[in-house]
Amino acid sequence: MSNRLIWLNTFMEILILDEVKQVAVSHSIVQSCRPRSVISSVLFGIGVQLDHLYRSKFLVAQLCRLGMSVSYDEITRFKQSVIQANETGNNIRPYPSSFTQWVADNVDHNTMTLDGLNTFHGMGIIAASTPLSRSTATIQEEPILRLKRAKVNEVVKYCGIEIKFYSPPVQPSLSSVIFRAVKPLQYVYTLPPSINMDLVWYTCWLFSKGFHLQTNWSGFMQHVSTGSHPPVADVTLLPIIDMNSSDDHCIYSTLTYVQQQAEILGIPTPVITFDQLLFLKSVETIKSKGMNVFCRLGGFHTLMSFLGSIGTLMGGSGLTDALETCYGPNAVIHMMSGKAIARALHGHFLIDAALALKLMRLVIHEDVPVYQTPNRWKNMENMMMMRTIIMLMMCLTKIIKVGILD
Repeated sequence: MSNRLIWLNTFMEILILDEVKQVAVSHSIVQSCRPRSVISSVLFGIGVQLDHLYRSKFLVAQLCRLGMSVSYDEITRFKQSVIQANETGNNIRPYPSSFTQWVADNVDHNTMTLDGLNTFHGMGIIAASTPLSRSTATIQEEPILRLKRAKVNEVVKYCGIEIKFYSPPVQPSLSSVIFRAVKPLQYVYTLPPSINMDLVWYTCWLFSKGFHLQTNWSGFMQHVSTGSHPPVADVTLLPIIDMNSSDDHCIYSTLTYVQQQAEILGIPTPVITFDQLLFLKSVETIKSKGMNVFCRLGGFHTLMSFLGSIGTLMGGSGLTDALETCYGPNAVIHMMSGKAIARALHGHFLIDAALALKLMRLVIHEDVPVYQTPNRWKNMENMMMMRTIIMLMMCLTKIIKVGILD
C-alpha cells in the first residue's frame, strides 16, 4: 500500500505542477478507490464547509458523485456526532484556570416571511471563557468520535434546557430595593499616571495641519498602548430555548441553567449579560427568587444609555449646533439620543478635543518660539515632532503651576 502511494505521489508530481491540486486530485483518487475504508480529510473538509456555507444537499451530492467531496450522509453523521459529543461535557475549563461569563439575548430566524409563518423566536446563550494566564491560553480541541447514525429525537433528547415555571410575587421585588448614599461608599484612591494620557492627545491637536493630520482617540491609543494583554476568550454556543425571550419563564429557565453551569465550573457567582429590556426583568427575577447570579447590562447598551443621557442633559446648550457643523441635522438627532453610536462617539470626541484645545490656548498665552534648529531638523516631520515636544513641555509646566494637574 505504501509503494502505491509513493507511485501515486510521483505520478502527480510529473502530471500536475501545482502542489495544492496534486493533493486534491490524489485524495480524490484514493477516496474513489476505497470509499468504505477511507475518509479523505480534504474531501471531508470540503463537504463540511459547503454544507456550512450553502446548506445545499444537492450541491454536496453532486460533488460526491464527481469524487470531489464526501457524501451528504457522512456530513449528517458528523453533525450528529458533534451534538452527542457535547452531551457528555464541553471544553470550558473550570474557574482556577479560566473565568467564564455568560451572555443571553433573543434569537430571531426567518422573520421576513410573507405570511409570518415558520418563524423562530427564542433565547440564545453563549459562554465566553477567558484564560487567567498565558500558560492556559491554548485552546485544546478534542477529536470527534465517529458515532452511528441515530434518529433526531434520540440525538436532541438530552441537549435542551429544562423549562422552569416562574411565579411572580405579589409585590414587585425591585420596590424593596434601598439605594444607599454615595458618600459612604467613596474612598481615597490614587489615579494612575495614564489618566493624563488624554492631555497628550489634546496637545497634538495644536499642530493638526493639512500635511500633519491628527488621529482619533482609538488610533492614538493603539500607538501608545504596549505590553501584554489578556488572551482571547473562547466562545461556546449553548442550547437555545424555543420560547419568547421576554417571557418570564424563559428568563427564569436561563438564569437557572447558567447557575447550574457555574456550579459545574466552580464559579461561586456567575455573571450574565442581557440587553436593556431583558436586564430589568432578569434583575426582578433574581431578586424575587434570591438567586446568586450577577446580572450585568451589556456594554453597548450601557454606552448607548450614557450617550443618550448626555443628549438629554445638554439639550439647548448649543451642543446640537456644534455637532451640525460636521454632521447632518437628522444624524445629530440620533446622535443626541445615543442611537447612532459610531457617529455619536466620534462627534463627542471632536467636541471634547475642541473644548480642551480652547482651555489649553487660554493657559498658553504666547506662541511657541521659533528656535534656531540644526540642519538635521530641517525635515518637516522632524520639525513638527520637535515643536510638539516643546509645546507639550510648556503646557504641562504651566498647568502644573496653576494647579490644574496634581
